[in-house]
Amino acid sequence: FGEMYEHKHITVTFKASGQLFVTMNDSLASTLITNLVKNAYIHNKQDGSIRIVTTTRTLTIANSSDTPRLSPSTLFDRYERQSKHKESTGLGLAIVKSIAALYEIKVEYNYEDQLHEFKLTFK
Repeated sequence: FGEMYEHKHITVTFKASGQLFVTMNDSLASTLITNLVKNAYIHNKQDGSIRIVTTTRTLTIANSSDTPRLSPSTLFDRYERQSKHKESTGLGLAIVKSIAALYEIKVEYNYEDQLHEFKLTFK
C-alpha cells in the first residue's frame, strides 16, 4: 500500500517482540491483515504514521489521524462508514471482525494520543 498512498508521506514502523505464529487459512489471514493495514492508510493524515507491533500473542496496528475517536459500538458493522473517505466501503472492519470471530481472535479498538489502534489477540 506504500506506493498507492505515497502522496500522503506516511511513515511505517514495525516492531516485533517475540515471534507470532498463528494457524489459519492463508487467504483469510491475508484478508485480515490487509484490511487492517489498508484501513490504517486510508484513514491516515498527511505526513502521518502507522505503527505495527507484534508479540507472541498479539498484532497491533495503529495509525495517526485527524478523525476523533470512533464509535466502538458500530465500528465493526457492515457498511458503517465513520468517515467520508471515498476509498472506504464500510466493509473492511466488518470482515476483520468476522474472520476474528471464526478463529476466536479478540479484536479491540482504542484511541489515544490521536492514534487509532486495532489490536488482535490470538489464543
